[in-house]
Amino acid sequence: MNSERLKMLHQFAEEEPGNAFNWYALALEYQHSDPSQASQLFEKLMTEFESYLPTYYMAANHYLRQGDTEKAVSIFRKGIEIAEQQGDRKAAGELRSGLDEVLFE
Repeated sequence: MNSERLKMLHQFAEEEPGNAFNWYALALEYQHSDPSQASQLFEKLMTEFESYLPTYYMAANHYLRQGDTEKAVSIFRKGIEIAEQQGDRKAAGELRSGLDEVLFE
């Protein structure tokens, strides 16, 4: 983890707390160095920025790496539902592919 980058990302999130990308970037930065913090940030994104689609694929894979397959499957399904509501076939397809990998492994 690059501490300067992390500091900068925290600053962006503080300056623009309504910008989902700032929280998403923080979650990605924490994934490997502090999985618990990443989990908290992904949960924040899925609660406060429910329609921000990039969260779902990355969050599901994060929970898979943490060994929580059930949570990952739930996140993939929720992401597919939201992508379909938004008419985003590409995102829905990517999420569906991720879900299929988990279910049919």
